[in-house]
Amino acid sequence: HPPAIPQLLLLPPNLARTIAETGGYAYGMSDRGVWVHLYGSNVLDTRLAGGARLRGHGETYRHPQDIMWWSKGGVLHGRSPARIAFLRKVLEEGPAEGLEPIDKWQDLRTAGKRGEYYLVYLGKDKPAEWVFELPRAGLNDPLTFQIELLDTWEMTVTPVSGVFRAEPQGRYVYTCPSNPRVKLPGKPYLALRIRKVP
Repeated sequence: HPPAIPQLLLLPPNLARTIAETGGYAYGMSDRGVWVHLYGSNVLDTRLAGGARLRGHGETYRHPQDIMWWSKGGVLHGRSPARIAFLRKVLEEGPAEGLEPIDKWQDLRTAGKRGEYYLVYLGKDKPAEWVFELPRAGLNDPLTFQIELLDTWEMTVTPVSGVFRAEPQGRYVYTCPSNPRVKLPGKPYLALRIRKVP
């Protein structure tokens, strides 16, 4: 059952905002807490005070001994182990020093290593195309890239044909005038992995 409104008013502002954004998914499992239920492929994606982003996905199954993995650990069930392994492989194939926000003020979807490696996560959006536009982040020289489409739900990687020669446009972005758009399948949970061609 959804929690009563007075209970929500006692929550910290960020938690109350998170619950408000998840609409019909919020419910109480006990008198001590508010729980959020996300079906299969749903992802919690909300903004905290100051602009930080909170994202989460999880699967919880009723265990005969009432053990919940996320609070007590144990063996993972469902599809999460395969998705965790897929994400780990993507991260291991990225820059050795890890991923950093490219431009935390202008582009919250893009992480990587500027000028060399970009990971653009499209989240719940279902675009039919992506307009080639990357944060310039202080770079000035033209760059050439190859792109792969990552379907994070199906756990597939598909090369995008061609190379993309990006040039600075204005103060903030790189664009690709000769090949400005990448066709996408119109599904959620896609990412683009964009790597500099040596």
